[in-house]
Amino acid sequence: MRFYSTRDSSHFVSAEDAIVANLCPRGGLYMPEFIPINSSLKEKQDFSLSKLGFEIAKSFLSESFEIQELEAICEKTFNFPAPIFPLAENLAVLELTHGPSLAFKDFGARFMAACLELIAKKRNAQYSVLTATSGDTGAAVAAALHNKPGISVTILYPYKRISPFQEGQMTRFGDNVKTIAVEGTFDDCQRLVKEAFSRQDLSLKWNLVSANSINISRLLAQMVYYLHAIRILNFRNDLSFVVPSGNLGNLCAGVFAAKYIDSKCKFVAAHNKNSTFPEYLSTGEYKACESKPSLSNAMDVGAPSNFERLQCLFKSELSEFRDSITAQVVSDQETVDEMKQAYQHYGYLACPHTAVALKAARSISGYKVALATAHPKKFSDVLLKAEVPFSDVELTAVTSPADFIIKPQLSELLKVF
Repeated sequence: MRFYSTRDSSHFVSAEDAIVANLCPRGGLYMPEFIPINSSLKEKQDFSLSKLGFEIAKSFLSESFEIQELEAICEKTFNFPAPIFPLAENLAVLELTHGPSLAFKDFGARFMAACLELIAKKRNAQYSVLTATSGDTGAAVAAALHNKPGISVTILYPYKRISPFQEGQMTRFGDNVKTIAVEGTFDDCQRLVKEAFSRQDLSLKWNLVSANSINISRLLAQMVYYLHAIRILNFRNDLSFVVPSGNLGNLCAGVFAAKYIDSKCKFVAAHNKNSTFPEYLSTGEYKACESKPSLSNAMDVGAPSNFERLQCLFKSELSEFRDSITAQVVSDQETVDEMKQAYQHYGYLACPHTAVALKAARSISGYKVALATAHPKKFSDVLLKAEVPFSDVELTAVTSPADFIIKPQLSELLKVF
């Protein structure tokens, strides 16, 4: 399996090179050459998450990694559960919050980290991971790569735009993990990362690697819980996944998974006030804009990177987008109201991102699976707004400030990188 650029279909690299190169020469993102159909997954045999991950890894990465290596990676990556909780007759939650950082990003971050560690060892190379986070990626990446030999980590996050819990999860590591608070939005952080990668001199000097959903290995890993849910629910024809959406990586992984297992499931992109993608589906025009702060901060993205990948998957045909994906926009007040209702009606404690998905699920028919993407106790301030009871959770280490606070300029980043 080779990987091509979203901006140049004639540019191909190996899986190993796609994982460490991230951005393509003209700034595009890497895509698998094709999405194979794995018919064996329709059999009634038992597939654990690690076995499902192994099937994915074999299909996409076996030309760059030994089979035994991929099996070992998947066994140590997918070693926590992804339970499905029925809430009502036609509504369930796929809970993705049981990994080390209490967010769905653990699936992709741990898989990427294991692959990168192996590549660094094979190549006897040193890599510098540079990534932006809108809330949860940073903690997952820090946990996955902390003290990994040959790898340093620099995490950019928007200053005062993530929860104190999320900030504390990132800043507590130290050692090979550096945190930088950017006086701006997530889009500013993401732009800085892309600018650094677009500078060939910087990429070569530091062997830069991204841990955002820019990195294709993260999306391949995130296919696993969709496959798990589709199989558990016996390939229902009326199945829709309602996906809290920001940078569109999770949504893109779901579309990968549906094609890989030949499922007819649909997707609902559940957005907060940052509605670039819903507006595209409505009008046919893609207009990136400045991100706006919301209660569901990990989705505060005005220029979603993975839109390019979705364009490739649907051949830029709006009708094909609309056949597979619809979108809903949920306000902050609706988010708070939904958190309250989820607790009152179902006894379920939802984080604000999950609440956005639950609210969006109300607008569609059939069997809906809302993705629970982060542990609710990361957002104690929003839980208070929703007036739902919860217990305070202490971080495993004392919260510390970011190593640096910078203005959103590449020159500022280079001073402290």
